[in-house]
Amino acid sequence: MLKSTIGLRSFLGIVFILIVSSVAQAQAARTWISGVGDDANSCSRTAPCKTFAGALVHTTTGGEIDCVDSGGFGSVTISKSVTLDGTGCQAGIIASGVNGIHINITSAADTAKAVRIRHISINGTGSGKSGIRVTGARSVFLDHVLIDGFDDHGLRVETDRTEVFVSDTTIRRIGKSGINIVPTGTSPVITLFVERTSLMATFTGLSVSKGGRATIRDSSLSQNRNGLIADAAELNAINCVLTENETAVTARDRAYIRLAEVVIVNNRTGLLNVGGKILAFNHVLISGNDTDGAPSATIPTP
Repeated sequence: MLKSTIGLRSFLGIVFILIVSSVAQAQAARTWISGVGDDANSCSRTAPCKTFAGALVHTTTGGEIDCVDSGGFGSVTISKSVTLDGTGCQAGIIASGVNGIHINITSAADTAKAVRIRHISINGTGSGKSGIRVTGARSVFLDHVLIDGFDDHGLRVETDRTEVFVSDTTIRRIGKSGINIVPTGTSPVITLFVERTSLMATFTGLSVSKGGRATIRDSSLSQNRNGLIADAAELNAINCVLTENETAVTARDRAYIRLAEVVIVNNRTGLLNVGGKILAFNHVLISGNDTDGAPSATIPTP
């Protein structure tokens, strides 16, 4: 009986090793998806998978998922460093009633904890939760991403330490914030960099709070209930246009907002200070609003 038990354990151990080995061998640094793929495939170029979630299983940490042709590739939870790249395809995610992409990387072995998302359209169809929700990552990069039609947020970051980079992106028709930065923990450090991005038709275009830091440049905020809001946080806006918003810029409790090369026109309210400070540097135009408001200080620069 003892020999049989030992033999069974040995057999099961061998089976386990073979399974682990098989899974490891099935992973690749670059995998592929297709609108006519199948998640039962190996996700190779000639046998692509159907969804991001299916391909993620076959992709090594730090690897990349690319598309063979256009398709809707499904919502996905990302638990390791990876690149999702839809370049050259109409790569989309339909996320009715759910988050489009949830990033939550917790493994200590994954030291980079970095996610890159390029050339992907994320559609909440008016009932989705958030386009991209980040609860665990060290760095997140969005490049040429379209986020449209979500009840909650376009991009929400709720971590203790993350750098977020958003470029050449459009976020629109969002029930709450287009971009929402909400640091967590006792000593959080979240920094956001936004460039060449449009935030429109949201309740709040960009909101940063609880000690977060954000810089937005070369971007536009239009037709929002609130354009920019900082609450106990720092926000820098450089070479931006804010127009057709209910309130363009709001500084709340202990917030510092710095404006340079900014145009604020045709809003109901231009600047609103509710316990924070709004500092205007060079070439800030505030005109043609129902109520222009005034900065806390105007600081000339050489």
